[in-house]
Amino acid sequence: MRRALPLLLILLIALTGCSAAPRHHPPHPSAAPAGPPALTLAYPVTDPDPAQNVGDLYLPPARTGPRPLIVFFHGGGWHDRIGYHATASLAQHIAAKGFAVYNVEYRRTGSGGGWPTTLTDALAAARYGETLHQRFPQISPVTYLAGHSAGGQLAVWVSGHLPDPPAGVVSISGPLAMAYAAGRGDRSVLGFLGGTPAQVPARYRYTDPAEQCPTVPIVAIQGTRDRVVPPAVLRAYRAATARCPGHRLRVVEVPGATHLSLLKPHDTGYPKMLDTLITSVRT
Repeated sequence: MRRALPLLLILLIALTGCSAAPRHHPPHPSAAPAGPPALTLAYPVTDPDPAQNVGDLYLPPARTGPRPLIVFFHGGGWHDRIGYHATASLAQHIAAKGFAVYNVEYRRTGSGGGWPTTLTDALAAARYGETLHQRFPQISPVTYLAGHSAGGQLAVWVSGHLPDPPAGVVSISGPLAMAYAAGRGDRSVLGFLGGTPAQVPARYRYTDPAEQCPTVPIVAIQGTRDRVVPPAVLRAYRAATARCPGHRLRVVEVPGATHLSLLKPHDTGYPKMLDTLITSVRT
């Protein structure tokens, strides 16, 4: 009987566990709102990579009618260690506000990209985004560009190279003064462009947003505690574009926000970043 007791206890514990009601865990705070699944659509480029020359399209609720499209470029230092899934949650949040979002992947350093392939991929994705309204009635002909970090640079650069300029650009923590950043040791810029401004000056002249006057309204969102792309980089871009006519740059500083907190729901600065982005697209 003594030997049977441990066995009975084991059986009792197992039966109790099996009969317990299932546990319902609260949603993760960074979970995106429920909505229709994304449509993965390839954009046309020469000799494409089927795994990278694509974007996820998030459509707004049908009841909203035709809405503007935001072509969004993720960050990650133009390197393949980070992909477009990093901004999927943000894309869903934007779509839930009543907009269409094309969250773009592109070839990066380490995966067949780098200068200039990454630039040409971004340009091709934006041009494809401009045509999506012909296929989806939920999308109006109005297109905006946006991006985080390296994606912010891509969005601003692309805006000046499209045959039909977008309605505007929103850069979140974008390194918009690349030569300035490289001069202060930004390894991502050096790796993307393949050298310093002294070594490859033509690449910086072609790629650096600070070398170009904005052709459309630009909103630059910047966390005051960003150590990856410090506020000084944005100040350098602001000074460089002050010579340009039209004063098309608007800077929005987010107190206490870091480079990544602006991408994390419920983290410092995320609500203000999202509100600024949505307000910028509405106007």
